[in-house]
Amino acid sequence: PGKDTIINTRWFRYRLKNMTGREIKIGLSALKEESTFYLLQQDSSWISLNSGYFIPWEKKDGLKFCSCIPVALKPDEELLMYQRINNRFFYVAEPFDISFVNIDKIIRDWYVDFLDNKGESFFNEKRMLSFFMGFLFFASFFNFFFYSVTKEKIYLYFTFFVFFYTLNRFNPIAWEILWWGHSEIYYYVIYGKYVWSLAWIFLFLFFRYVFKINKEYPTWDKILLGVYVIYGLSVFARILADLLGLFKYHAFLYDIYLWIETITMEAIFVTLILYMRKPDEITRRVVIGAFPLIFHWA
Repeated sequence: PGKDTIINTRWFRYRLKNMTGREIKIGLSALKEESTFYLLQQDSSWISLNSGYFIPWEKKDGLKFCSCIPVALKPDEELLMYQRINNRFFYVAEPFDISFVNIDKIIRDWYVDFLDNKGESFFNEKRMLSFFMGFLFFASFFNFFFYSVTKEKIYLYFTFFVFFYTLNRFNPIAWEILWWGHSEIYYYVIYGKYVWSLAWIFLFLFFRYVFKINKEYPTWDKILLGVYVIYGLSVFARILADLLGLFKYHAFLYDIYLWIETITMEAIFVTLILYMRKPDEITRRVVIGAFPLIFHWA
């Protein structure tokens, strides 16, 4: 096995026995990236069944939408199985919780009720968000056009901020679309969680250029640059941990990242306060427009 297999793969062994006195139908939950179940049959042969978030739709076994594999057990029947879990982005917690589900309830909740009651949920809930994202994409290209004409960095920084912010907002819709049969590119969507950090960095560069912080408050400018360099390094460390499958460091790195991000937001909030009474009209407009948003984030 390769390094990726050794780091990211876990094996589990179960022995189930039906002691209810009647036939039961259960579902083997595969709510992981990739899960393969090896079941020992009555004739001593083995069968393998695949499911999971990142398994391509056509290669999934069982109930594909809910990543669940139905199994029927007769009275006093015993089942031996092995489960192989391969996760690159989601840590397999220790101790590992074994979960089985009622297959009839799963079908009712995930299929019957979902289609009957929420069939139009994507259009109802995401219609305005999709329109808003389209508007933001247009705004980013519009600002990039101004940059191509004037070569002013203010337009370039704002272009990248809007573009990466829009990609971040697109993540929920991308997940819903890919859920229905394009799970093979889930890995690329997961990295979308980092585009928010890029948006935040470019917003800082936008403020720095508009306010001319390096000239107005040079000492404060150096502090801001230092904080944002540390912030960028924390983001890079999280990306590196994802690429190398270092799951045991995820929670630690994420806590550090949130702590540093909070400091950057509070620093930008302080910066806006410093510029609230500046006589320059453009500066005042930027501060007034950005203040509620930064206050909310901070």
